[in-house]
Amino acid sequence: MRLEVERASYSYPAGPLALREVSATFVPEERVGLLGANGSGKSTLARLMNGLLVPASGSVRVGELDTRAHPASRIAGLVGYVFQDPRKQLFCRTVQDEIAFGPHQLGWPTERIQETVARTLRLSGLEPFRSEHPYELPSRYFRRLAWASVLSIETGFLIADEPTASMDADEYRWLIEVLDLLRARSVGVLVITHDVEFAAEHLDRLLVLGNGRLLAQGLPSEILATGLPGLRSPVAARAACVLGLGGDVCNARGLIAALSGEGGAQGLAN
Repeated sequence: MRLEVERASYSYPAGPLALREVSATFVPEERVGLLGANGSGKSTLARLMNGLLVPASGSVRVGELDTRAHPASRIAGLVGYVFQDPRKQLFCRTVQDEIAFGPHQLGWPTERIQETVARTLRLSGLEPFRSEHPYELPSRYFRRLAWASVLSIETGFLIADEPTASMDADEYRWLIEVLDLLRARSVGVLVITHDVEFAAEHLDRLLVLGNGRLLAQGLPSEILATGLPGLRSPVAARAACVLGLGGDVCNARGLIAALSGEGGAQGLAN
């Protein structure tokens, strides 16, 4: 499913513009990273894309639907959102009820819901816990349930907020498996992240926001070669090396020079 943001702006009540004429297009199968400092507009853009907010000017189109003309409940069936903190989206009495909640709200037939719940339980490794209360799950499965509750809706696009934060190696591998599955299903994904190494290795394109504006977009290799001002240089250098950029950008001194402007850098503050 294609998603288009066209010159979208938004301001919160009694506040300045949080987003300023941002334009971007998202296509099926593509994994896009959204980078920016706290307060740069990342969450605002994501909420515009899944219909929780409506642009003050400009437009957001999800498939053929303009979000200004349709309720958030309609857009929610098309654009899934996995929160950084699972506690913000888990509220049912059992694991299987949590996974079934979205399909129930969308009015799916009972048989389809049962099949989807069974399949999603297997995918997430949550079958042994299907009758457990979500808050009694082992911590490593808590986030998986948040993902499962969104995957069960089978949306055409998915937004994930800081999915790699505090992940161990096993959960990281599981996340990549899920992202690969979504690509195979032609689902587009937007990842809000500060994990530059993850972005370098697993995302197709990066968007960089600053002060509510889109500062840059392009391939990870292009963005990281240009430099990201304010990013911790050792982290960015490792990410650049993952991409095989080589040269001075793969050492802290060379990257610091780039970030100071000597290499023409512009972009994001972390």
